[in-house]
Amino acid sequence: MTPALFFSNWSYYASLIYLTLILTAHIRHDLLGTPLAADSCSLFQLWKWCSLSLNLASVFNVITPSAYFTMIYPSKEQQGYQVVNHIVPICTLLVDQTLNATILEHG
Repeated sequence: MTPALFFSNWSYYASLIYLTLILTAHIRHDLLGTPLAADSCSLFQLWKWCSLSLNLASVFNVITPSAYFTMIYPSKEQQGYQVVNHIVPICTLLVDQTLNATILEHG
């Protein structure tokens, strides 16, 4: 497996994991009204995993299209679905961040 294919696949997986976790958080807290746990030191807090998966998806979805469009795209003739495959994950993540007003954490 080439590094380009590896990062392309993981950008999809990272986006899917993030969207699944954030959907679970919305269902649990917004629809079902489950309160947040009082212990925020635990590693197994849902918001911590949502934050981690957002950062992971953001990194993968910035690196993959950047590398694709600077190194691979200009060098060979591309078909339409390959271009769309590299644009859809970052667009989906940006739309989600815009609609939900997700604020990225700064160290």
